[in-house]
Amino acid sequence: MLGFSLGALVAAAVAGLRPELVRRLVPVAGVAGPDDEYVRQMVTTWLAVAGDADAFGRYSTLLAYSRGFMNRAGHEAVEQAHAFMTPTQARLRQVDLVRRVDIRYLLPRIVAPTLVLGAVHDATLPVENHREFSTGIAGSEYVELDSGHVVMMERTDEFVKHVEDFLSRP
Repeated sequence: MLGFSLGALVAAAVAGLRPELVRRLVPVAGVAGPDDEYVRQMVTTWLAVAGDADAFGRYSTLLAYSRGFMNRAGHEAVEQAHAFMTPTQARLRQVDLVRRVDIRYLLPRIVAPTLVLGAVHDATLPVENHREFSTGIAGSEYVELDSGHVVMMERTDEFVKHVEDFLSRP
């Protein structure tokens, strides 16, 4: 089971609550609990700009990608990325959940082999959160990629290689 961002929490919760359902776990760029003040402030700001769809999209883009990736992608591509994140009611509930959810008590229950993938330049859920996620799961492996939050877009080949290598082990 692979989960990205808030999906990392969902995947880990399933692995902790229903271990018989998960043979291998790959949480990507997740946060295990609500104690990071940076994350609280980031979410509060993100929700505060929700009334302006353009500002919400621009802020979402800043959180999603690293500076280096945006500079390599160029102005046109970055401008197009803003449209990806619109402030729908479902998305706003998802963003708000980040500052409230806490699955740290479930991490020690995870028995599936686990590979936690972190993103060094993550402005959404800073890398220290990915590291904490990993240390909460006994025996988990941890790999950091030189990326912003949306690691599978910025480092597609590395991301796929790490996941495939991990999942193909006997």
